[in-house]
Amino acid sequence: MGDPNPYVIWDPMDVLGKEISRSPVEGWTVSVSTIEAVWPSVDRADLTKDVGFELDLTGVKESKTYYIKVRGYDRAGNWTADEDVPVFIYQYSPDQILPRWSLNHILMTGVKYPTTDEKVRFAAVAPASNFVDIGFEEDMLIREGSIQLVMHRDNVGAKVDKPVVLKLPTTSYVTVTGDLKPMVVLPFNTTDLKPASQYRFYSSTKTPPTDRANNPLQTPLDILFYTAMDPAQKAVFVSEDGKVSVSVPAGSLGSEPVGVAINDRPETVSVAGAASLPGLVDKATASMGRQSGGAFKKIFSIKELSVFDTKGTMRSAAYGGDVRMSFDITNDVAMDNGGISYMAGTSIRAKDLAIYELDQRTGVWNKMPDSQVSEQAGTVSVPLRHSGTYALGGSPNYDLSNAHAYPVPYRPGRDPNGISFTGLSSFGSIKIFTLDGRLVKTMGYDGVSSVDWNPVTSDGGDPVGSDVYLYVIENDQQRKVGKLMVIR
Repeated sequence: MGDPNPYVIWDPMDVLGKEISRSPVEGWTVSVSTIEAVWPSVDRADLTKDVGFELDLTGVKESKTYYIKVRGYDRAGNWTADEDVPVFIYQYSPDQILPRWSLNHILMTGVKYPTTDEKVRFAAVAPASNFVDIGFEEDMLIREGSIQLVMHRDNVGAKVDKPVVLKLPTTSYVTVTGDLKPMVVLPFNTTDLKPASQYRFYSSTKTPPTDRANNPLQTPLDILFYTAMDPAQKAVFVSEDGKVSVSVPAGSLGSEPVGVAINDRPETVSVAGAASLPGLVDKATASMGRQSGGAFKKIFSIKELSVFDTKGTMRSAAYGGDVRMSFDITNDVAMDNGGISYMAGTSIRAKDLAIYELDQRTGVWNKMPDSQVSEQAGTVSVPLRHSGTYALGGSPNYDLSNAHAYPVPYRPGRDPNGISFTGLSSFGSIKIFTLDGRLVKTMGYDGVSSVDWNPVTSDGGDPVGSDVYLYVIENDQQRKVGKLMVIR
């Protein structure tokens, strides 16, 4: 047996149902030993009036046989003779199999995300449902604090991390799975779920739930769920990684309680049930990198958005009102010495970011023209009209409207840093010509906001003489022509 805490009980009657002594029994002495020859004491100081006790084998790591003996003592001063002492034999084998909870026996309203890791995710959970039923493969000991429920974000997307009162299960029921395997289902209840909020329901690492053998769970319990919004109130849903928020004005998604499911893993699975989505995402992202300016065309983050009601039915109607999606780039940008913000580890400027929509028919990322970048707020946002798969991406900046050279005129004695070209596009070339069209200097650039021509020499290494010159800055889409003057 694997129970380290069996309860041993004896009957003060003999096999005929009569008292074991003609004189009233005063109490009992008990012995527990792995040695059969050990007997209960005949010392009155060891007497107990109880007719049972809990055996504590916690910490025993080996299989052993225990001999449990009970000796009675009556008011006449008689002790049970050794040959009449009852012997209980308990063969103990430690249960070293860690208990498990079942992915398929977590009962909640709303929609369950397809499983991609050891965390379970739900969206559009009805706030009024107030319960979570968890199936375990064996009976569990749920102590105070061993299961936690925390509101992670409220209905406006603010991070609160507020503990929620959780009623521990006082009963359980057994259900049988399709493979005839029984599940012990424990119902957890609360009366404090709020609309459009993000919750985490998880097992504590300090006082974890255990089985009867005090074995902790093989895999910690971890459930992330979003409650459905109140259609009469504005709601802000925030992705699990905190990078994306979807602001939903009151009534924008209809008159019934619904929730927005934000899938952080569309490269792996689709919450909306589009089996082809991971392949389309890979195809579109790879294709983007092969296009002109591909080094500056990069997808940084991808999210699939879906709307479900509390019964788990997907809603495909167009959004009403100003539903807006925002990507947070606060911690993803770095500034160069010229004060230009770039996505960290890349040459893509923050101002060149945009939100893209996946065309699921062609497998192409299409840039959304209404994308807005706010470097001050650290966001890239766009209004949405329907559910779909969206991404934060960068693209080349071809704009040369502000490109120019300075100083003009250039005097070597006054300008030791040479001639600078600034306001450049993401990549391109700078060519210097004489007024009669002879090429003097060629300089390429890639991923910089300015280029210094220093020293001011020709491609052959000779100092450029005093004269007026033309500069041509160009990339795949634009061309800028200007004049330079060198005075030596």
